[in-house]
Amino acid sequence: HMDHWGPLIHITSYPTRSKAQPIMIEGRASLTAATVALVVALESYVSHDSAIAGDEHLSETGRSTIHTSSRLQRDILLCMSRQRMFLPLWTLLQAVLCHAIPANWFRRFWQWAMGKTMQGPKLRKLYMEQQVRTFLQKQHAKAQVLILAAGYDTMAYRLAHEYPDVNFVEVDHPSTGATKIEMFQRYFAHKRRAIGDELHFPGNLYFCHIKLGGDAPTTLKGALTEGYMIHHLPSPSRTASQMVQSSSNQVFHANTPTMVVMEGLSFYLSEEENRSIFEQIDSVVGCPGTVMAFDYFHLDEYKRPQTKDTKKTLTALGSTFLKYKVKLFGEPFVWGTDPKELPGFFRGTNWRLMKNAETVQEAGLLSSTTFDCGPQSTSLQLGIEYEATVAWDSKKDQ
Repeated sequence: HMDHWGPLIHITSYPTRSKAQPIMIEGRASLTAATVALVVALESYVSHDSAIAGDEHLSETGRSTIHTSSRLQRDILLCMSRQRMFLPLWTLLQAVLCHAIPANWFRRFWQWAMGKTMQGPKLRKLYMEQQVRTFLQKQHAKAQVLILAAGYDTMAYRLAHEYPDVNFVEVDHPSTGATKIEMFQRYFAHKRRAIGDELHFPGNLYFCHIKLGGDAPTTLKGALTEGYMIHHLPSPSRTASQMVQSSSNQVFHANTPTMVVMEGLSFYLSEEENRSIFEQIDSVVGCPGTVMAFDYFHLDEYKRPQTKDTKKTLTALGSTFLKYKVKLFGEPFVWGTDPKELPGFFRGTNWRLMKNAETVQEAGLLSSTTFDCGPQSTSLQLGIEYEATVAWDSKKDQ
């Protein structure tokens, strides 16, 4: 039954973010999250044997991982309600994913127009999943996974099935989180009607709906330690107030080795807000074994993402377009740092930088035993983002 989806953490109150730097338009699901999900979903229309978009450097295992996640991403996006999304973007999603516009044509056009902004999302997601899998292989006996600003990503849903003894907690904006839940409801109902397939929602996957960022330094910490858990997702005929609730600290355990994923978030927060998130994570699950993977931009003076290829015309145009697109969506880029300066960001904290990657090789996507990635390449960039991983270490780097 749709009543019994599995647990959900829901925060009933949260501080508001300063209007001077709105991270999202109030009451509307993230348009950037939908755009990233569309880019990932487009991969589902590419054959495993395809070498377009630079996939030739990945092994069959790595490409299969992307293909599997992108197919699920596509199926869930198709279940998005038009009431939940900016109508022009929803129309584009439906037109492309339903083949009203040939998806492969649109994908090639996007690749041509946006350059590395097309390549980045799938590679950063592969990087994040690799970090999670590596962590769980080492800490499976006692571990938990926390995903900040999860958007419409499907990693937690897929891995929660593989690791039933590990709790996965997704944190996201209330509007985006509600949209994702509704999409899953529609997806499950569609599968049941179409093929009679009763999908099993993992009982170890939880959702936490709060606003990240803002003036209150305990927003995330309070959500994880003092929030409320909803055990059953409501059917469309029921209201949220009818859900069964209990304390979230029954799900998320302090001082337990935790894999934290912060994908596609750091550049929408100020430097102070990013520092606050790392401090809050430290105060809640700061213990040996805790690891945090995240991505970030190196923004130029015009708040455009830049890489070594920024001087190339198409890359520069793509970065400029991306800057104004997210600004139009009400989610402007705020913070970025030069990769060389990232170690200084963590100086004096309990976080030790383990990996700061610009290329696929530096990210470990070519040599990972998990993905069995193939030929070495020292120059193939991840996209316009940089990937990094830090580990909790009580010895502060002064």
